Amino acid sequence: MRKIYTWLWLLAPLFSQAADTVTTKIIPDTLGPGEPFRMEITVTSADDFAGPVLRIASELPVLEFIPLRFSGQRFSAGNTCTLLVSGVAPETPGEHRIPGFTATFAVRKVEIPETHFFVKANKAGTTQGFAKAVLDMPDRTFYVGETIRALIHFNHGTAERITGFYGIESRSESIKSRSTVINRDQEDAIESVAGLSPENTKLAAIELTPTQAGEVDVRLTGMMLVETNQGAGQLNRDRPFSFARKIKVAHVPEKGRPADWNGAVGSLVAGPVSLSNAKPGIGEPITLSVTVTGSANLDRVLAPEVPHGDLWDVMPANDKPRTIRKDSQRTFSYTLTPRMPGNLKTPAVRLSFFNPETKAYERIEFAPQDVTVTGQAPEKVELVAVDPAAAIGATEKAAQRATELLNPTTTEGNTRTRPNLLAQPYTLLWSQLGLLGILAGALIWSARRDWLNRHPEILRRRMALVALRKARRLLRKAERAGDNDAHAQAGVMALRAGAAALVEATDVALTAEDILRAMPELMTPASVRALFRRADGTRFGGTMTAETLNLHGDIERCLKQMEDRLCA
Repeated sequence: MRKIYTWLWLLAPLFSQAADTVTTKIIPDTLGPGEPFRMEITVTSADDFAGPVLRIASELPVLEFIPLRFSGQRFSAGNTCTLLVSGVAPETPGEHRIPGFTATFAVRKVEIPETHFFVKANKAGTTQGFAKAVLDMPDRTFYVGETIRALIHFNHGTAERITGFYGIESRSESIKSRSTVINRDQEDAIESVAGLSPENTKLAAIELTPTQAGEVDVRLTGMMLVETNQGAGQLNRDRPFSFARKIKVAHVPEKGRPADWNGAVGSLVAGPVSLSNAKPGIGEPITLSVTVTGSANLDRVLAPEVPHGDLWDVMPANDKPRTIRKDSQRTFSYTLTPRMPGNLKTPAVRLSFFNPETKAYERIEFAPQDVTVTGQAPEKVELVAVDPAAAIGATEKAAQRATELLNPTTTEGNTRTRPNLLAQPYTLLWSQLGLLGILAGALIWSARRDWLNRHPEILRRRMALVALRKARRLLRKAERAGDNDAHAQAGVMALRAGAAALVEATDVALTAEDILRAMPELMTPASVRALFRRADGTRFGGTMTAETLNLHGDIERCLKQMEDRLCA
């Protein structure tokens, strides 16, 4: 039992991790309404930190009345680091808290506890003018895909002045954003509505697009550059600002939705229409440009579709967005080619959109333009293309005419169509079956080749069997002819071919004794030796057998035994 406790004590460091000590501090200690402060988070660990903090900038809580921004990191004594966070106190006096969050370091996560601080009220009759940012957003139900234009007012204080801003971004998963700076010409128009003066405020606009329905959190953060007067000179400081809103987002209604609606949400007005050439020749392309203006998601709107007609060929619109901030407009260009001469009108361009203010679908239409087409029409025009704007029944006639032109056949003065050979059902079926048969044969041949490669002895036996049978046919032919020499040579050739596969040797090097050792079960070994003496006796200085034809029956029985052995 004592040994068990000893081992547990030795292994305890492997299963435990040193706890981090985290302390927070607000500087200065006493804050006034709207006063900037610095939050110092000191993290001390028994282990050295392997790297800087990674994602604290995205992990800081987004609070409506306490903007926070990560400012930097300071190391000291190897295992102690301090995270610096800039913040702004709320306008409401009393006790406030910053909720806890997680800071991700290079090797682990560190839990930051919540922090409490106190904001004291200003004395009666005194004001402390700090610069601040205010969010101006419409208060209504928004729709998926709608472009919401929110304004951020940067108000100067009595002792501070805002010189600029940067880093405006949305930290909401269900919101896509794009921030812009409002120039002076736009400031005058917007501030006259808001009742503000250009000397007391600056403006920034951010476009928000909801991507899903429901109650969505809008979280905006950024930094503003504040200039303070401290006697000796001017001092510029970065100060964070943040906004948190909950908005209701819904899908556009399906009831009453036009078939040509392409995702436009907002309020749109038909703008000017222009033609590149009002007097073209027949077949000469011209450009029709239409401009849409208004407050909507114009950068996401698809070009309205204009179908072909009997008088015009229409190319797809040039759908390159062109957004001008002052007018919020978008221009679509179409290429039109006249088919007939005369006084024509361009096709009408229509655009449907959903108006969030009226909660109904509306439509704008660009009036057709007068065009004088010069030239002479061809005497006969074969229209074989299927026109989507053609009347009912015309599509089938055009398709039939196109088929007749592609496959003409003449029989006794009558024109009829003949289907392609590959289009015949039986031809297609047999061609597919033939391809499947070829594929199956290739797979079987490949499998057989692999199997023989894994078993080379089978291939050797088959080749030996073929050679044995070939030599045996020569043996029988020599026996019928009464040729002793040919008879002996054919018999030896057959015996060597059959025994070579059994001993894995070259057949020409085998002797009678080698064959008898490979097949001791041969019934007439004396006949085998006599046959070899007749064929090879003189080569090795021996006595040649005088007669081998009388041994033909014995040799045939030996070859039959050898054949059965190879076939086993």
